Amino acid sequence: MPVFVEVLMPLGNIENNLIFTYQVPPELEGEISVGDPVLVPFRKAQASGYVLGFCPDPGIPTKFILKKNSGWISLSEEIIGMSKWIAKQYLSSQWSALKGFVFSLDRKAVMEQSPAGGSSDKILLSDRDRVCLTSEQAEAAHQVCGAVSKNLFRGFLLHGITGSGKTEVYLSCVEKSIAEGKQAIVLVPEIPLSFQIAQKFQEKFGSLVAVLHSNLTEKEIRIEKNLIFSGVKKVVVGPRMALFSPVKDLGLLVMDEEHDNSYKQDQNPRYRSFRIAQKLAMQANAPLLLGSATPSLEAYYLTQTGDFSLLTLKSRYRERPLPEIQVVDLREKNIKQQFPFSLKLLEALDQTLKAGNQAILFLNRRGFSPFVLCRECGYTFECPSCSISLTFHIERALLTCHYCNYRIQSPPTCPKCESYNLTYRGFGTQRLEEEIKKRFPRAQILRLDRDTASKKGEIKRIISAFSKKEAQILIGTQLVAKGFDFPDVSLVGILYADQMFHFPDFRAGEKTFQLLTQVAGRAGRGNVKGTVILQTFDPEHPVIQAVSKQDYQAFYQEELETRRRSGYPPFVHLAHFLLEGEDENRTGRSAEALKDFLIAESSSEFVFLGPSPAPIEKIKDRHRWHFLVKSERFEDLIPIGEKAYFWHAREKLRKIRLIVDMDPVHLL
Repeated sequence: MPVFVEVLMPLGNIENNLIFTYQVPPELEGEISVGDPVLVPFRKAQASGYVLGFCPDPGIPTKFILKKNSGWISLSEEIIGMSKWIAKQYLSSQWSALKGFVFSLDRKAVMEQSPAGGSSDKILLSDRDRVCLTSEQAEAAHQVCGAVSKNLFRGFLLHGITGSGKTEVYLSCVEKSIAEGKQAIVLVPEIPLSFQIAQKFQEKFGSLVAVLHSNLTEKEIRIEKNLIFSGVKKVVVGPRMALFSPVKDLGLLVMDEEHDNSYKQDQNPRYRSFRIAQKLAMQANAPLLLGSATPSLEAYYLTQTGDFSLLTLKSRYRERPLPEIQVVDLREKNIKQQFPFSLKLLEALDQTLKAGNQAILFLNRRGFSPFVLCRECGYTFECPSCSISLTFHIERALLTCHYCNYRIQSPPTCPKCESYNLTYRGFGTQRLEEEIKKRFPRAQILRLDRDTASKKGEIKRIISAFSKKEAQILIGTQLVAKGFDFPDVSLVGILYADQMFHFPDFRAGEKTFQLLTQVAGRAGRGNVKGTVILQTFDPEHPVIQAVSKQDYQAFYQEELETRRRSGYPPFVHLAHFLLEGEDENRTGRSAEALKDFLIAESSSEFVFLGPSPAPIEKIKDRHRWHFLVKSERFEDLIPIGEKAYFWHAREKLRKIRLIVDMDPVHLL
C-alpha cells in the first residue's frame, strides 16, 4: 500500500498555509515520521518542508518525497501538535506558528561545547553553593520543587513585593529541575532584563545556561538552540523567543514579571505568552511558576478561583524596608516655575548625589519635546501619514513619528504663517537630560529609552555602566522599570505619573499601577533606605493612592469590581477586530458591514462594542476602525474570528486589511 503524507512548505506569504500531499517512496517507507524535514519537488525546483502527518491516497497523481533533509532538525509530534494549536487559537497559518521551533543542525558547535570526560550535571552543581533562602522563599520553593520531583503540572503565582528576592526562588527551583536531570525555561519580558537575569543564572549554573533573544545573530541563535537540543544547556533564559527553544525534557517553566505587556506578540500569531507557557507546561507535566510584584488581574484571579496556587513574599530580602513614597501635587502654584521638577525632587536629588548614591528619573515619553507649536497661528507639526504629533529629537534636530518613522529636519519657521515663534511643548527624556545637565553639571548621566537602545549592545552597555556606578543618574522610560536590581539607587523620581490614566483602554488603570509600582521598586534595594518622589496632577486618584501605600490588594479589589460591572477580563474574553484602509469612509462602512455579518452569524451570547475609529485613527496613511466582541469562553471566539476572515476573503477587500487579535492587551 502506498504511503502519503502532508508536507508544510515554508514558502510565500506566511499568513497562508501551504500544505501539499506527497507520496513516500518505497525506500523511505518506515523511515519518515511526523515532524521530519523532507526535500520535495516543488513546481520546477526543489524545496524543504515538514511532515505534518499521514493521510489517505488523494486519488490523483502525486509526486514523491526526494529524501529527508539532514540539515534541519526533526520536530516532535508534540511540537507539531503545538503549532496546530497555536494556529487555531490565534487564527494564523501553521508555518507562522511553527517557524520559531525550526533551526538547522550544527553538530560542530555541540562537539566543541560539550563537557569533556562525561561530567554529569549533578557533579557540576555539587561544586556550587546552595541558594540561601529566607523562610518565605524556602516555603515557596518547596512547593514548586515538589511538583518538579513528581513530574506534575501545577500553576503557581509568586506574588512578592519589589526586592523580595523572587529570583532566588527561581534559582532554587531551577536547581531542583537540573538535579532531576531536566531542563528549565526562564522567561523575561524584554531583552534588557535578560542581561541581569542571565548573569545571575550564569553565576550559579555556569555554562549550563543558554540565552536566547532577537538581538543575537542567526548563527548565535542556531548554536544556542543546538546546545539546548543536545542537552548541553539545561537552562534557557530569554524573552518570548525562549518559549520556542528545543528543550527535550522540560522540568520547569518560569515566567518572571508575568504582568508585562511585552509578553504579547504583536504580529501573527498574536499569542499571549502565558497561554503558550501553560500549554507547554501541561504537555510536559511540569510546573508553571509566574512571578510578579504587580500581578495581572487575570493571573491573580486564577489564584482566587483555585486554578493556581498563590505563593507570597511579604518582606524584602534581608528585611530591607520598602521605599518611602512621597506624593507631590503638581497643581500647586510654586511648582509651575520649575516644571517638570518639584522643589522636593530637586532637593532629594541634590542630597542623593552628595551622599554618593544613585538616582533614577522616570518619564515615560521619549524625545526632547512631544510636540512643536507655532505661537502665532497655533499650527502643530503632525505626521502626514499618522494621526499623531511629531516628536522633536534634539540630537539631530529631527521631527519624528514614532509609528511610521517619518522624519524631517526641524524647520526654523512655521510652514503655515512663516513665523519664527516656534515653541517646544512638553518634556521627553532628551529634554529632561538637558535640564538635569544644567542643574547638576558635575553628575554623570545615562539615558535608557528606545532611542538610546536602538544600537546593538547599547542596552547592555548602559545597564552595565550604571551597575558599576559609572553614572549617578539614570533617566529613562518604562525600560527602567523592568525589574533591574541596582543596589545603590536610593532615589526614584517619577516626574509625571498621570500619562497613562487617560488612555482609551480598560487596562489603563492596571498598567499605570503596575508601571509606577515597578519603577518605585527600583529604590532602596541595597543598604541605603529608598525614597520615591511621585509627581502628579491627581493625587487623590485611587491608583495613585494605592501606589503611594504600596497596597496591591486595595487596587486589586477596586479594579476587579470595576471589571465585573463593565464586563471585561477576567470575567469575559475579548477579540479585537481592526480594519485598516486608505479610504476612511470605505473602511468605516466595511467595519459596520463586518459587524452586521458576525451578528447575523452568531448567537445572542456575544456582546459587540463598536465599531468606531481607533484611538489612533491613522497610521502610515491608513485609516483605522475597530470593534470588540466579548464572550465568556475563549474557544467560542475562535469561530467568530474565522468567519471574519472568511467574510473578508469573500468580499475581496484587497485594499482593506483585517486584523483579528484574540485576547488583546491594548486597544489602540
